[in-house]
Amino acid sequence: MIVLVGGAAAILPFLLLCYYTVPAYIDDYGIAVHIQQFGAGFIPYYLKTWNGRFVAAFFHWLNPLGYRLPEWYGLTALFLLSFFGFSLWVFISNITGNYLAKSERWVAWAVFMTFFLAYIRSTVDLFYWYSSGATYCIAICWQLLYLSLLPQLFRQNSSRYAMPGIIVLAFLQAGTNEVVVLPTFILTAALLVVLVQRKNSRWQWAALSLVVMLAGIFLQIALSDSPRSHSVMRLCPQWDLLMKGLQMHMPYVLGWFKNLPLLAALFLLLPIMSDWAKQTSTFVFAHKRSLLLLLSVSVAIIIAILAAYLLFNRDLYIPKRIENIAYLWWLFSVFAIALATVQHLWLRYKFSFDKLPGFLIVAMLLFIAGKIFSANTKVGLAWKVLLNGDAYAYRSEYQQRVNIMQRYRAMQYQDTVLIPPVRHPMELIFHQDLYGYAPGDGNNHYFAAYFGLKAVKVDSLQKYPMETLK
Repeated sequence: MIVLVGGAAAILPFLLLCYYTVPAYIDDYGIAVHIQQFGAGFIPYYLKTWNGRFVAAFFHWLNPLGYRLPEWYGLTALFLLSFFGFSLWVFISNITGNYLAKSERWVAWAVFMTFFLAYIRSTVDLFYWYSSGATYCIAICWQLLYLSLLPQLFRQNSSRYAMPGIIVLAFLQAGTNEVVVLPTFILTAALLVVLVQRKNSRWQWAALSLVVMLAGIFLQIALSDSPRSHSVMRLCPQWDLLMKGLQMHMPYVLGWFKNLPLLAALFLLLPIMSDWAKQTSTFVFAHKRSLLLLLSVSVAIIIAILAAYLLFNRDLYIPKRIENIAYLWWLFSVFAIALATVQHLWLRYKFSFDKLPGFLIVAMLLFIAGKIFSANTKVGLAWKVLLNGDAYAYRSEYQQRVNIMQRYRAMQYQDTVLIPPVRHPMELIFHQDLYGYAPGDGNNHYFAAYFGLKAVKVDSLQKYPMETLK
């Protein structure tokens, strides 16, 4: 019960922040302008000029800004966050099968959600910036649902809908984001090896899902004429850039291993993992060979996620949304490797972890809570901006800008509109501001065009009292 209450307290501020979420200046307004311009023809336009992500294009088409419904924008964040939480719940429930009671599954879900939200690289890129979430969060949700069905490959009495579901979800992933589907492809290939070794006839479904993923990626390329889509076909990767890029981002990845609250949580979970290990002797990663395969696949997935962006985009800078994916898979790997190791120790050496003393459990729970709810984590920061009024001020500043734009539109103003700067930038829900020196920049241009104006730029020299702008 303590863990569930703590998990609820960690998740709640992110739900509350949905109310304060406002449209992002990058992409959201540009897509909205194009939806208004092309209507039902937006999806073909998007596929041809932006990229070939045909499933993501459909979700972009649902951007409420395109239908003059900015007040609905917070609901997009709530949808993305809820869809992710639901997909994670389905994944944990199906993976644990009948070995955990429902209350224990909720505990596992709460623990994972807490550590993911607390230490994620960027919450805005995943949940609060719709144009990014429609491409990355939706793809991750397809991925979690896909992974939740993979254990059906090893079960005798699997659902008749499981195998077709694997194929459909493989296609949806590939049509939403090619980077997100990469770890799924690697993991499925590893499971294919295990299925073949065990002479399991369902290896054909795993092989078919790999083919479908590849078909989805090539369909992306076929649907789009943009250089961005065809970058995946470059055959001359720059290995120097790859090594420099990985070296640049490796300190951030290695920093994940310094997560003391996570290590403490794993220590608390060892007795529970031991109890589970005694019940699940057929777990696919229980034996030494499979354990080594899991370690290899985990490392390969993390490196592949980072390397893919470096190779195909020829850029040393890896966006935070890519690091989100890498962190998600690292977190999966940590729990999976810990569980597989505990199970291996039991099966081979009959070694198990006994229940910890009560005082030690309380002390470690207090330590974890103190760290999770500190201002150094996203959870602590979320509560801070909600309680000190920064979230309210940020939303008010955005509304000031909208009021100014609407006033100038009513005046049929034909020159560059000056708007106040964001004085309370929100790391959690704010991605990027407009420019003060380039009114012709794409983000500035589309923000102005959305309101029927010529140009706009940020003016940091003037003062804009809130009460005069309402």
